Amino acid sequence: MVNYTEGLKRPFTDVKKLLIGIVLSILPIINFFVMGYQLECARSMLKKGKPEYALPEWNHWGNLFLRGFLTLIIGIIYMIPLVIVGILVFGNTLMNLATVWFTGTVTPDLFAGLGAGLAVFILVAILLAYIIPSAIVAFASDYKFGSAFKLGKILKKAFTGKYFGAWFVSIVVSMLFGLVFSIVPYLGGAITSFIVGVIMYSLIGQAYSEA
Repeated sequence: MVNYTEGLKRPFTDVKKLLIGIVLSILPIINFFVMGYQLECARSMLKKGKPEYALPEWNHWGNLFLRGFLTLIIGIIYMIPLVIVGILVFGNTLMNLATVWFTGTVTPDLFAGLGAGLAVFILVAILLAYIIPSAIVAFASDYKFGSAFKLGKILKKAFTGKYFGAWFVSIVVSMLFGLVFSIVPYLGGAITSFIVGVIMYSLIGQAYSEA
């Protein structure tokens, strides 16, 4: 059973580690350390019946950075289908708009098919947002890059009630924290990014281990 209480309060159990995570989340590239650390948060949840709710230590910095970078690459690869769908959906409309720009002639089919195409684009985006965390936790389970692309296992883990619950709570928490910390100048995004990442991978890690 996913322990939502422990997962939600986990980022706040060690103020020092929390502050390190927020500071490192501020700068691009440097935040690869944070992404690697969040993988450790997921990995510590993967021991069936023995999750470790204490925050991991900030150590093995080289590994954190490399694994964080690989996490980015995994996300980019998974986003390729969305890019392809986007080109197919919006390419025709952009060509029609270009024709209008150069000729001044507005055709009746200027936005033909855009509505249905946009719906497909949104559905693919939601599906990827749902699956990608499962792929990343799969990577965290053994730190083998190929594990992030074992689609059979990843989909099996993702399409369970526990995973959906953990994912849905993570999305709600993300929106709430984003709203609350949006009023904090400069640091709001970093605060939200670190806290939400730790919560999400803690909850999804638990669900993944029990699926």
